[in-house]
Amino acid sequence: MGFALPSCKKGENDPFLSLRSRKARITGEWKLSSGTTNYILNDTTKTTIYNGTTATSPTGTFPYTEKWTINKNGTLTLSIHNSGDVFTMEANWCFGDKVKEMDLKNKESIIIWATSKKWVYYGGTTTDNETYSGTSCPMYSLTIDKLKNKEMDILIDGASTWLTNSNSETGIFHYTQE
Repeated sequence: MGFALPSCKKGENDPFLSLRSRKARITGEWKLSSGTTNYILNDTTKTTIYNGTTATSPTGTFPYTEKWTINKNGTLTLSIHNSGDVFTMEANWCFGDKVKEMDLKNKESIIIWATSKKWVYYGGTTTDNETYSGTSCPMYSLTIDKLKNKEMDILIDGASTWLTNSNSETGIFHYTQE
């Protein structure tokens, strides 16, 4: 008679072994506690450092908080408060499959497809709402570098080109569970 290991390492900095499933570890409320991003636009780099309540960039320090509520039923809510502006996204989620070309293991990424986005600007004087369904839903893929009990690290690593502009962004966000 054999036995199955409950959950083994997926992300680079995951625990070797966990008694809780990956889905059980990711479910709950997560707050951004720290992070750094390097955004490069046409060879100019802008670094932003996050400490859980503020963000500091070359243009100054401003209030910034980020909260994710990830539900076991495959839904999530993201809420970002940024200098008085509020962004909220309702979405569905699932773990990503193994992608050899991207060097991703099974369940090392989370796939998100937004069903609604709401922006509230200038202390509530301006609001923008968007809803999506079917194949029109914007999709995002996040790489999970670490998923431990009450700790999660998300890697940022992407690039795009539009007209004559090229940009890339790298970084890491560290979240703690409430």
